[in-house]
Amino acid sequence: MRTKINIKKYDLILPAAMCIIAGAALFTSKEDLSSIPLVTEREETLTEHVPLSKLVSITIDDGPHHYYTLKLIEMLKKHDVPATFFLVGKQIELYPELVRELHSNGFEIGGHTYSHRNLKTLTLDEVRTELETTRILIRQLTNSDTYIFRPPGGQINKEIEDFVGRDGYHPVLWQVLPRDHENVKADEIAKRVLDASSKGGIILLHSGKYQTIAAIDKIIPELKLRGYRFVTASAYERRRHEQTFGRT
Repeated sequence: MRTKINIKKYDLILPAAMCIIAGAALFTSKEDLSSIPLVTEREETLTEHVPLSKLVSITIDDGPHHYYTLKLIEMLKKHDVPATFFLVGKQIELYPELVRELHSNGFEIGGHTYSHRNLKTLTLDEVRTELETTRILIRQLTNSDTYIFRPPGGQINKEIEDFVGRDGYHPVLWQVLPRDHENVKADEIAKRVLDASSKGGIILLHSGKYQTIAAIDKIIPELKLRGYRFVTASAYERRRHEQTFGRT
């Protein structure tokens, strides 16, 4: 039986409390890291002396998927690597138990908007609602807030980034795009990732394709052999910002 998730009206109105958050300058500049979740002590220890060019992050968009999300969990746990799942609000409402499963297995969760719309076509208030609705759904299921998000199609501009940044949101894009959501065989997906990962980076994969899971089974062992370390998207973003602007 599917669980119906109710969002309380006051959660979407964004009253005075949101103004306080904005006033706290959670994202006052690109040098401010406070909107990116802190790296766990274990992750920091494992990657402390690893250069950014040897860090990779597997991220998976568009879930939760009624069948493939569990298969992705199984594959990632088989190889003992972290990953970040960017979830769509409408899918969360359909499969809340899978969000709990991701959380209980220690995977990082971010938002992928509520309805997977191009943010550039929305008003700023509509963008905020897309992000807030998804965050609240995730919070109700995991008892934790997440402010990292991936804009669908990477469609974002500075106006949107600055606007949602005042609410604490941090967009996460990518460096490696194998286009696995298209009709591509697993071997080709793996080749595209391995060819494009020479400098590390965030890898964008998708829920909903068996070929993606089969490709992951090839990608992870090969990248490990090449000396790469796997981290969450937040850990990669924090390291990237620190390398660019220095530690704060």
